[in-house]
Amino acid sequence: MSPTPGLAPEAAAFYATQSPFSDPGDLVARYADLPRDVGELARVARDLMIHRQEGDLFAHAIPSGRMRDSRRSTRSRRSCGTCGVSERRATRG
Repeated sequence: MSPTPGLAPEAAAFYATQSPFSDPGDLVARYADLPRDVGELARVARDLMIHRQEGDLFAHAIPSGRMRDSRRSTRSRRSCGTCGVSERRATRG
């Protein structure tokens, strides 16, 4: 790993190390085609979800049940309410 400007080597090593939450495990091969450029990677991540009020902008009909799903917490709704990820998958540790 190359040094990161402005970041102590110990801190850089800490942030570059996988944790139980970030380790892709058997799915590591799926990362191969992700961009190496941070800006491009950020764009890919942003493009994964559509905000519940932006469906029209992308010509995507958000199911009405997703708009009114009060069974989920606010945090869960923000992170997976309209993107089609199941609550179980989004909250498992």
